Amino acid sequence: MEPVVCYLMLKWGTRELSRQSFECGGGQRWMEPVVCYLMLKWGTRELNQQSFECGGGQRWMEPVVCYLMLRWGTRELNQQSFECGGGQRWMEPVVCYLMLRWGTRELSRQSFECGGGQRWMEPVVCYLMLRWGTRELSRQSFECGGGQRWMEPVVCYLMLRWGTRELSR
Repeated sequence: MEPVVCYLMLKWGTRELSRQSFECGGGQRWMEPVVCYLMLKWGTRELNQQSFECGGGQRWMEPVVCYLMLRWGTRELNQQSFECGGGQRWMEPVVCYLMLRWGTRELSRQSFECGGGQRWMEPVVCYLMLRWGTRELSRQSFECGGGQRWMEPVVCYLMLRWGTRELSR
C-alpha cells in the first residue's frame, strides 16, 4: 500500500530493456533511441504511459508523476497531465527534466538546474541519470554518486526516496 516506481522501460530500435526489481543489467546495444513509457504503481493501481500515448482525464488521490519532459535537439516534447501527443521527430536525444506533483505542490527540475539541499516531507524522485555516448546529464540532488561509465546511451538509474527509505535502480 505504499508508492513505488516499478520500472522504466526503454526501447531502442525493436529491442527492449526492462529494469525490473532494481536489476538494471547492461551491455545491451540498440540502433535508435526512444523512451517507451514510465510505469508507476501506487498500491495496487498502476498508470501506464505507453509510446507517448498517455490518455487523459484520469484522476488520482495519490501523488503521481505528472510528466516527463524530453528534449531532442532544439525541440521539446512536453507530456503534461498525461497528454503526451505524438509523431514528433528530433535529431539528438536528451532528457530535460522530470516533473513530480504531490497534491498541489510541484517540484520541477528545469534545464538541468536541479539545485541541492532541498528537503520535503513527501516522497520525491531524486534524480534521473542519463548517459548518451560520453556525455552525461546528471541530476545530483540527494547525492546520487556513481562513477559508472557506459559506451552506449542508457538510462543509468532512477532514484526514489520515500521518507527515509530509498529505492535505487
